[in-house]
Formats: sequence, structure tokens, C-alpha cells
Amino acid sequence: MLFLNYLMFVHIPANNLFISEPDPYNFGNPKNADPKVNWLKSRFHFSFAEYSDAKNQNLGVLRVMNDDIVQPNRGFGEHPHSNMEIVSYIV
Repeated sequence: MLFLNYLMFVHIPANNLFISEPDPYNFGNPKNADPKVNWLKSRFHFSFAEYSDAKNQNLGVLRVMNDDIVQPNRGFGEHPHSNMEIVSYIV
């Protein structure tokens, strides 16, 4: 992944990103059918949720950028957000 940081590009290897596998209940989902496979795997590019790094807070106004792998037939149930715009894209 490449990020613009003070007018230069910085490469952050994928294995350096924090990986989160949250409890499905927190997002309105039932338990995982297979205990070895979580419904969601997120790689956080900036401090977010349970990951905190004072040197890695954001990029300008961009506060959160996650690479999410969501298992089939699962998704994000209702959960709170305020004062933000959410943009999702599917690869």
C-alpha cells in the first residue's frame, strides 16, 4: 500500500498492518459457523478500534482506512457512526 506522507510516498508492507478479527455479535451477526474462520478480517492502516499508535493516527482528514475481508452471506449490521462519511468499494 502506498500513502502520500509529507509529499513523499511511503510503502507499508501488508505484514506490518494491524489485523483485527472482531466478535460478530458487535456488528449484528450470529456466531461464526467455522471457529477457524472469522466473519471479518480487517487490516488497519491507521490507529482504529483496538489498535493504537500515536505516530499513525490519520492522513489529513482521512481517519480510517481498512482492508476488510468479509465472509460470504455476512456483513455489517447496525452499529453507530456519527460525523463521518463511509465509502466502501468491492474488489
